Amino acid sequence: MADYAFDVGERVLIRPDIRSGRYGVICCNAIMSSYRGEEATIIRKFRTLGGGHEYIIDRDNGEYLWNDEMLMPCDTDADIADIEDDGSFEEFFSGFVHKNTATWIN
Repeated sequence: MADYAFDVGERVLIRPDIRSGRYGVICCNAIMSSYRGEEATIIRKFRTLGGGHEYIIDRDNGEYLWNDEMLMPCDTDADIADIEDDGSFEEFFSGFVHKNTATWIN
């Protein structure tokens, strides 16, 4: 099984060529594609049962799921503040992601 492309706290760039459509198992909508070319920070990562890597980012306030195909490394020397895990994402997404379909990675 392949390693994650990105770690929690890592700065990423939302692909500048991202468009509405399917990226693996995730559908990118018009709102997500409006973030093209913008920087974001990974605030949560998890693996689906199918082995896919999905992420939650700060740029959209955790609204959407992103994957490796939608993001790219960000070349920046900016300091990244520590992100504290208060459990709110598990609670929020518990109604959307069935515990048998994803494994949260801290």
